[in-house]
Amino acid sequence: SEDSEAEILAALRAGITGAGDRRVVVIGHHPVRSGGEHGGHFTWKDHIFPLRVAASWLWLPLPVLGSAYPIARRSGIARQDLSSGAYEHLRDSLEGVFRENPPLVYASGHEHNLQVLLGGSARYNLISGGGIYDHASQVDRIDGTLFADSGCGFMRLDLLVDGRALLNVFSVTGEGRAILRDCRWLDQEPATPR
Repeated sequence: SEDSEAEILAALRAGITGAGDRRVVVIGHHPVRSGGEHGGHFTWKDHIFPLRVAASWLWLPLPVLGSAYPIARRSGIARQDLSSGAYEHLRDSLEGVFRENPPLVYASGHEHNLQVLLGGSARYNLISGGGIYDHASQVDRIDGTLFADSGCGFMRLDLLVDGRALLNVFSVTGEGRAILRDCRWLDQEPATPR
């Protein structure tokens, strides 16, 4: 049978609470914060050349008119964006569960870029949705950004027996070679973004 939203949130809350002093990592598809397109962040190219969304080779300039698409996305027209009503409900529900016992990490995808964000409902928000080469989207630095890259890549989180957590962020070249771009220890009480 399908679980109701309340049952799912209760199970998530019980799992986090039941972890005691252990570090908790929650994994979901949709981020609760983002400096990417789904978070309402667009480049000047998106405003001038909006038809590139349909076809990447379509560089037809449409100034002023082209801004309609990014503005509509920021206004909640797309259910997949943080500004939509359905997405706000999802985010508020997750943040309500995390508020009592913030997990060390909330890891997600959805955006086609790499982001390491400090703070919010989890101590760290990791966004690693850039797994397909040459299918990456722009990203802006937002409050709490520790790392942001609009390239393709992935993250590896090592949870060590002694309780420490090591995060490695890799970009991937067209030849499939992984390049370490960021490496940091995730502390229980994180430092201020640099």
